[in-house]
Amino acid sequence: DFPESDLANDSSNSAGGGEDGEEEGDSYMDFPPAFAIPGWATLDSTVEALIDAAGSSSGCGPSLHQRSIAACVGALVPPVGKAAQGAAAPAGSKLQQLLSETMQSKDAAAAKEEAKEAALARRDPGEVDPFVPLVLLVGVTNEGIEMTAVQITKPQGPDKELHCPFGNINVISSVCYAHGGNDPLSMVLKALDELREQVGIVVPESEEPTAIVTYGSVGSQKQLAKAVTSVLTKYGKEGENSDDYDGWDEDIPIVSTGKGCVSMGLAVLAASVHGRVKLVVSVKGTDGKLRPKAKLGVAVQDVATCAVAVSFNYFGGAENKWTEPKVIFDFDRRVPAGPYQIDFTAAECAAHLANGGKGIEDESELIEKAKNLEGSRGIPDREAAALKCRFRLYQKTSRGGGAEDDSEWIRVGNDMKPLSME
Repeated sequence: DFPESDLANDSSNSAGGGEDGEEEGDSYMDFPPAFAIPGWATLDSTVEALIDAAGSSSGCGPSLHQRSIAACVGALVPPVGKAAQGAAAPAGSKLQQLLSETMQSKDAAAAKEEAKEAALARRDPGEVDPFVPLVLLVGVTNEGIEMTAVQITKPQGPDKELHCPFGNINVISSVCYAHGGNDPLSMVLKALDELREQVGIVVPESEEPTAIVTYGSVGSQKQLAKAVTSVLTKYGKEGENSDDYDGWDEDIPIVSTGKGCVSMGLAVLAASVHGRVKLVVSVKGTDGKLRPKAKLGVAVQDVATCAVAVSFNYFGGAENKWTEPKVIFDFDRRVPAGPYQIDFTAAECAAHLANGGKGIEDESELIEKAKNLEGSRGIPDREAAALKCRFRLYQKTSRGGGAEDDSEWIRVGNDMKPLSME
């Protein structure tokens, strides 16, 4: 059940008028849908259910996007019908203007400092790296909370692509929690602490966030902004006398968005995926000639909002014999990611089985005992162990531990038998 999810269907028949108005009014169902999924709900079962339920006669499956990223794109879309006086193109959104002004001022300051240092060193000024703004996207509902940190780059003028003022969104980290009956705002401090820590690990060179964007209902945004400001004030007081202070404080601008922000951003993302919103750039070929090539209006580099783990059982699936889940894809892993290879040998399984308990944890001990079970004498033991070997997959969308924050591992699918066939 996704009461807070948004669905966008791209259709050229918005009015459904004409002689066959009734038929035309339903024609939007023939187009591929798009879903904005909360980060705390991006489980394998959710994704498969949406793909199965959203089949369309067009032959294309649905496009799935994290809700916070849809909110980011929606917050950057220029307001409809509002244009600067004397300008041909609409004025940018509040977020776009803030990012553009900050990038220009930071770049100008960096260039000035480089010129000053070059003059003192009696050399030509070098190129300075463009400023990359960090933006936090924060949303809360009765079902869950999600906080996402992104870096936004590649400004695009309205003559290139009006709907996408920036061409690249690089997701740094996403912290999500299902409330589980708790006060929706009670997790703001915990989630923001974790997001701040992850940003410091992944992009330690980044400055404090240029803006914090809230999305959702008007009431929830007001409460969320108040709670976030309280946490930022705490950060500022704690960092007053610290040499490692990262600049996170109550002076960071908080930008609210309209109720349809997520839906608008989702429509733009879906249009970009299906080539309806694109840019034409010149690409140099192997012969040195420039040729036109289409690219996405906005490119998103996503990270995983859930962790994936495996557990092993060498005793025919006995419930008290499963190993502790071993993480193979952690939170914030860049996606899409390649396959993860797990090697099983019947000799190793036989060594685990002979050892009792849940198996052998020491790798060198496992290798030594597995060697003793190789050869013709070990065939019966290896066959018996292969038939009893099982493993299962788990996922979780909340970090940390404890059932109170819904961070328990969730089992995915049925147990698998990698060394035997039925």
